[in-house]
Amino acid sequence: MRAGFLVAVLLLAAANAPAAPECINACQQGQCGVIPNGCGGVLQCGGCTGTDTCGGGGTANMCGSNATCTGLCLDQVVCPGAGDTTISGTVSTPNGALPLPNATIYVPNAALTAFATGVGCTTCGSPPSGSPLVSTLSDAGGKFVLHNAPVGVSIPLVIQIGRWRRETKVPVVASCVDTAVAVTSTRLPSTQGGGSINDNMPLIAVVSGANDTAECLLRDVGVADNQFSDPTGAGRIHFYDGGGARYSGSTPAESTLSDFSAYDALLFDCQGTPDAPTPAQKDAFTAFVNSGGRVMLDHEEYSWLSDNMPLYTLTAWDVEQSFTGSDPDAANIATTFPRGEILAEWLLGLNPSSTPGQVAVSHLAHDYNGVVAPAENWLVSSSVETPVPLQFAFNTPVGAIPAAQCGRIAYLDHHPYYSTTSAGVIFPGECTGGTLTEAQRLAIYTFFDTTNCVWPDQPDGIISIYNGNHQGVTSGTVIRNLQAQVLASNNTYPYGVPVTFTVDTVSGDAGGTFASGIVITDSNGVATAPPLTASGTAGVLKVTADGHTAAPAVFTVYVGDEVFYGGFDF
Repeated sequence: MRAGFLVAVLLLAAANAPAAPECINACQQGQCGVIPNGCGGVLQCGGCTGTDTCGGGGTANMCGSNATCTGLCLDQVVCPGAGDTTISGTVSTPNGALPLPNATIYVPNAALTAFATGVGCTTCGSPPSGSPLVSTLSDAGGKFVLHNAPVGVSIPLVIQIGRWRRETKVPVVASCVDTAVAVTSTRLPSTQGGGSINDNMPLIAVVSGANDTAECLLRDVGVADNQFSDPTGAGRIHFYDGGGARYSGSTPAESTLSDFSAYDALLFDCQGTPDAPTPAQKDAFTAFVNSGGRVMLDHEEYSWLSDNMPLYTLTAWDVEQSFTGSDPDAANIATTFPRGEILAEWLLGLNPSSTPGQVAVSHLAHDYNGVVAPAENWLVSSSVETPVPLQFAFNTPVGAIPAAQCGRIAYLDHHPYYSTTSAGVIFPGECTGGTLTEAQRLAIYTFFDTTNCVWPDQPDGIISIYNGNHQGVTSGTVIRNLQAQVLASNNTYPYGVPVTFTVDTVSGDAGGTFASGIVITDSNGVATAPPLTASGTAGVLKVTADGHTAAPAVFTVYVGDEVFYGGFDF
């Protein structure tokens, strides 16, 4: 459904409903954007004039300019023509081997704060530490462009995926040109506090298994060996013995893991037989994910989910079925939701000769028959007439509205690090290294996705796009304050929604070009587009704003002697 159609329906419903005292029937002077009217509908209050932007004065849905510009804000400049001061680069794993999508990159305008100890609620709808001045997300190839960057020397730059965080300095940012940052400066940290006191890695508990060694993925992406330890050690990755590898002869058994709350994430290896957590452990597990914990587990770790209320309610469990297809199999990636699309594009970028939308997986199992929304199935087999699902994920708490979900679980019914010789081996003896398989790359993508800030798998809410009053727009005119605002389904304006602005060129209509790069919404839910340069003669130019958590909106721009007009294409 188009966002505009949804808005129109809501407005019509509000118009036909009996008047109520709490309803807001008209926009007030100076208001902008899309505003809930208190009766289930919304008001479209449009854009701002002159140099004002929506929320620019610090108040959501009010036109204004940054009257409290301090710090690095004072070093932002307006460039002539379509010029822009940008910082660009590529986010990658700690060893630089793999690019990473969906990382948040920003210039802070205040000091960063340390992460709180223990499990915490981190959604993509809340701004990160340090009062971001400008921010963006990395694309499917890990690339990013920060627009309207401050000019100067030693400009701070933060790269963040959940509780993975790297702080670096850009030596010099020159005005009105792009400054490319070396990939060595945009890798995630390999050690806790190794490059800066603000560098951070999540605290992870690994439960080892006899049939999978998924802890090796952390070593494969470049996490230093001194970051692994027993729970009493100083590492960020703690071993518990589930029948697989150990960190030392003193590694405690899985049965001692009764309280997960000290950790940010859990990684469970397949043990070769169904795991048997106690009721108390399952209760602690549920409390952990409901409080913002992240978990990745495979095959016979299903016991943590399959009979654990309410976690089992999103999956059609039927455990220990025989997998009857080909093994290995070229599984099909579900691309009906944003994460699946990005995964398919990411894998193709790593191996351009591979079949788009497929990934080779092996040592396959069949323990569930499907999922119930909002859970998303990521992977299905391609070698049997009735495809077998092989991987799913969902956010927690189950049943909560998307804005209140800050935990995440990913389950793999395949073995990316299959092993039968890891039992009792001392780390890192179980990690064989070598060239990563497609399944191992998939596991790495899944783990970073699981430990990232949480956002809905499917679109949530609506997006409205608007602009100020631009008179006499002709070819070559540069538009700088085209904006879009996201209103989530719970009537909040989330931070960090990635918005891509594109021009829909139609034969006979005018054209236009945006500077490249994804833009993300600020703390008022507003994304400001990169500079748009109009082209062609007078005519209609349509701009689409597409966000991961909102339906796309189409904004109609008349190029010529008309004003910009905010509307929707039904």
